[in-house]
Amino acid sequence: MNHLLQRFSQSLCQLGINKPKERVLIALSGGADSVSLLLLFKKVSPQIDLELAAAHYNHSMRGKESDADADFVAELTNRLQVPLYSETAPPKWWLQEPGTKMEVARRLRYDFLRRAAEQAGAQWIALAHHADDMAETVLFHMLRGSGIKGLSGIPAKRGPFVRPLLPFRRKELEAFLNAEGQNWRHDSSNDSDAYTRNRIRHQIMPALLYFNPKLVETLCRNADLLRADAEFLDRECELVYGQVQQEEGLKVKALIDLPLALRRRVLRRFLEPESLGSEKTDAILDQLQKNLGRSGIVDQVGGKYLINEGGILRIYEKLPWLGNCDFLYPIAIPEEKNHSVLLEIPEAEGSLEVTLRTEKPVSLMHDEGPPTQAMKSTLQLKAEVLQRGPLSIRNRRPGDWLSLAGGAGRKKLKEFFIDKKIPRQLRNRIPLLTSGEEVLWVIGYWTGCHDTIEQPEQDVITFQWYGKTI
Repeated sequence: MNHLLQRFSQSLCQLGINKPKERVLIALSGGADSVSLLLLFKKVSPQIDLELAAAHYNHSMRGKESDADADFVAELTNRLQVPLYSETAPPKWWLQEPGTKMEVARRLRYDFLRRAAEQAGAQWIALAHHADDMAETVLFHMLRGSGIKGLSGIPAKRGPFVRPLLPFRRKELEAFLNAEGQNWRHDSSNDSDAYTRNRIRHQIMPALLYFNPKLVETLCRNADLLRADAEFLDRECELVYGQVQQEEGLKVKALIDLPLALRRRVLRRFLEPESLGSEKTDAILDQLQKNLGRSGIVDQVGGKYLINEGGILRIYEKLPWLGNCDFLYPIAIPEEKNHSVLLEIPEAEGSLEVTLRTEKPVSLMHDEGPPTQAMKSTLQLKAEVLQRGPLSIRNRRPGDWLSLAGGAGRKKLKEFFIDKKIPRQLRNRIPLLTSGEEVLWVIGYWTGCHDTIEQPEQDVITFQWYGKTI
């Protein structure tokens, strides 16, 4: 018995629960696992000077049996002089939230435990999962086809939640309670093979134990090995993510060049909080690799569109090229200097502020690439530009052209879009500052090749774009 207590103390130490006056909230269902957890904490807490509390959530799924569990827990904690926090689930709770009944039950229980821990001032929430639970979880995930994360099993520590009993077998915990003369509650739902986990426990585990009597230990050891590998790969993913990311997208070529394990992790990291299975992840990566260098729709995830835009993978809630988006707005130059006019451009999801100034600007701001979130871009031109004709902001038209640097001639806007690898479907949505067919500014992509503003008292028109660009 002393050996059991020593192992439990070591488990707490490994979890970092070894500071005096820390408070631990113990999730107490009344079953053998949680009752043994409570008694073990009660025995070792004086050595570490821990403060204890317990929490019980009554799902009311088994009628009078559930109520009897709650009464048992109340009597036990009262006898052990451990404060108890309890709550009963609302009627028909499984109809009020999305997910399966078991998923909703788990979510309600964990929400309650967090609230109870806050009320109790507890730094830790102790759960009673043990080695047999770990082995069954690994088998469950294996049968579902889970990857390395699922095969890592149950984490010993995640945030405030800790599982000190993972090194222990179910049979030794029950032996401990019997030696203490402590009874426990039996959950009759654990007897039913209607649940997959119960079938694993009652049918698959006994069959596999025939081939390997140390099966539980083997599965737990494999889970530990895989968890260490998964944690290493997660750290590597965070290191390379910044190298692959561009603005709010991913550089497709850089993503494809990563080793497959990191490729998958970076993509899943990019698509969070959506949770991708391995098949979906690989299907998206295959599409990107097959169509490398080609723009277009890659896939849909969570009702959103994944689009490769000139080598950058981006997420759109709706397709940006749907609908008739032709627009043209004449630009009125303010009559008074240092006054501004604001022009709303709803088709391009932005607005243009125009100001006539006489002082030399302090600095010039330029676009270096297509932003994907609200921002401000600035272009400044000599007021002489008005001599070329009326200015407007619009989308592209046949015959549009722009001037090359150093007076090297003209270039068709279509050729510019091709050189920049801007997807054909997006070109109609890009706002342009124009004078007739001449494009002075491709907002978000090109600030033009304009004369330098040299004289401090020279009249200057400042154009500021606020909003998104495609």
